[in-house]
Amino acid sequence: MNPIVSPVKSKKGGPRSLTASVIGALSATFCLLLFLLLIGTTFAYSREDPAALIPSVAYAIGLIAALFCGFTAARMRGKQGFLCGLLSGLALLVLFLIGLLIFMEEEGPSPSLLLFYPLLLALSVLGGMLGGRKRSGRRRRHSHSSR
Repeated sequence: MNPIVSPVKSKKGGPRSLTASVIGALSATFCLLLFLLLIGTTFAYSREDPAALIPSVAYAIGLIAALFCGFTAARMRGKQGFLCGLLSGLALLVLFLIGLLIFMEEEGPSPSLLLFYPLLLALSVLGGMLGGRKRSGRRRRHSHSSR
């Protein structure tokens, strides 16, 4: 019998492809977003004026999700943390922009989005860099023979 080969790993058992890592990270981030939104809205609605807290809670959750998305993509890939963080951040940004277009109010997007989207990308890249595999602390010393 042939062993079952995972669609996200190479046949030789190497690292996952960049695309599969980003898609996997977006899936995990979506689950985290749902969980954090449930907690955040429960927190906001337990206060006297939830309408004042909802935008701040939503921005904080979005930024946490960006950091998580970049980190997860880099961990799944196993290398290229910066690139994984950047691509997963761009994909998350596109999904957020689609959500903005669908749910946008009549007065248009908030000016705070001008700060939110670059921060989202930066945190995703930071997460990717933190999630990328680190090299071991040992350095190889090359012995030079003197003749």
